[in-house]
Amino acid sequence: MVKIIMVQPTNNVLGADGLVPGFQTDYSHSVERDNSTEATKMGSISAIGTLTETMELSMYGRKGDAGQKAIYRAIKDGKELKVWEIETEKNDEGTHDAKFAYAVVDSFETSSPVEGLDELSASMTVQIESAEGAFMDLPPGLINFAKYGFQLPGDTTGDSSNIVNKTKVTGLTVTPDTLTLAPTDKQQLSVEVTPSDASNQYVVYTSTNKDVATVSANGLVTALVAGNATITVTSKDNPTVTDTVSVTVS
Repeated sequence: MVKIIMVQPTNNVLGADGLVPGFQTDYSHSVERDNSTEATKMGSISAIGTLTETMELSMYGRKGDAGQKAIYRAIKDGKELKVWEIETEKNDEGTHDAKFAYAVVDSFETSSPVEGLDELSASMTVQIESAEGAFMDLPPGLINFAKYGFQLPGDTTGDSSNIVNKTKVTGLTVTPDTLTLAPTDKQQLSVEVTPSDASNQYVVYTSTNKDVATVSANGLVTALVAGNATITVTSKDNPTVTDTVSVTVS
């Protein structure tokens, strides 16, 4: 299972996207209880102590990375940070297992070894305890951010952040294709890319009428006022491939 970490400052605006810190390498989530044990004439007894959860994340530094900046600002400003641990592979129910927590950043360390790549590490303590849940769907771009598919020699060119695939995207289908929403309603769009093994499955979302409905980089539609709008989804690999969603807000 490949797990990625997504974060968000606690002063986020409603409907804002999560931030995925770039180039994650190692992650650990530990759960401990500070139990105390006392010896008696009839054997030892233990008192259940306080639960403590810690999250440790390592990554390579990337200039301008919003997720890495959010972690740094949380410790500098002395504020909590929202943290999600997400499994990129679906479970038996067809959803992505996830954990959510409010966390306090205890440390944020930067080292610059001889190789020239800044290495970042963060240690976070969960407030109270994490909550388990699931994401119904993850945008292909978010999954590919943490994982790329198997390829044979000559299949692609470019590095891992700019894969150019000889198997071009030929189609995409957005679900649902029509939306009827009330003001302030939200709806997550799901995109299926053809062929399914195309490495570059990133898509771009745009709205023809942002006064009526907006769409986030991850495909979350937010209705604002009564009217009509069209959401266009465009393949980043092949911009000639698009699909649309008709939105009616009433």
